[in-house]
Amino acid sequence: MKEGETQVAYITDFRIKQIAAQTNGYVDLAFTDNAGNFVEERLTLHAQHASRLIGKNEIEIKYRPGATYHIVIIETFEYHKNTVLINLSVIGLSLLVLIPLAVFASRYANGNVKGARNDKLELEVVS
Repeated sequence: MKEGETQVAYITDFRIKQIAAQTNGYVDLAFTDNAGNFVEERLTLHAQHASRLIGKNEIEIKYRPGATYHIVIIETFEYHKNTVLINLSVIGLSLLVLIPLAVFASRYANGNVKGARNDKLELEVVS
């Protein structure tokens, strides 16, 4: 995002597909980069990201050839970044809750196993 060149890309095709198991869409972009090369690219987007592009004919993008993600749609970038941060927060909160719970459950189970072994030894000695 920071190192790419800003371009205006024209949306040549746009679809959102909503079926029971998946909701996503795609957008076909066409633009000319700073080197004068004509670029056409299809980007698959989650429906929530794609919905931000409904009714638009052109959008601003960042383009960096050779990068892992060579096209970034500026309009959906912040929303996507916030979604990832929320997901990471949920994972972190889950770890904070589950790790102490797992330690407690493990200690509790080990205590019950030791108690059961001691009871069995006492029964054998008495018999």
